[in-house]
Amino acid sequence: MSACIPTYISRRDSLGGGMNWWQAILTIFLGNLIVLIPMVLNAHAGTLYGIPLSGLCRASFGTKGANVPAILRALVACGWFGIQTWNRWRGDLQNLRDDF
Repeated sequence: MSACIPTYISRRDSLGGGMNWWQAILTIFLGNLIVLIPMVLNAHAGTLYGIPLSGLCRASFGTKGANVPAILRALVACGWFGIQTWNRWRGDLQNLRDDF
């Protein structure tokens, strides 16, 4: 399982929302498993042929078609940056509440 701050926050929010501890852990585990499967498949192809994802996409979709996966990865990166920023803001807000 992923051991990062968003995982701890989702556990806390799940428990606060009325889930049991084992339901929260099962939900986080299933979410990590759903993300793990495509990551392993992508990594297997990359390590087998020794080329990055952009090379695999160019071989599969052509030079123009490889832009679609690149844009999708950029959108996911922007979303993840937003999630991390929001988590940082929540932590700072809680620290300010505790201090004052």
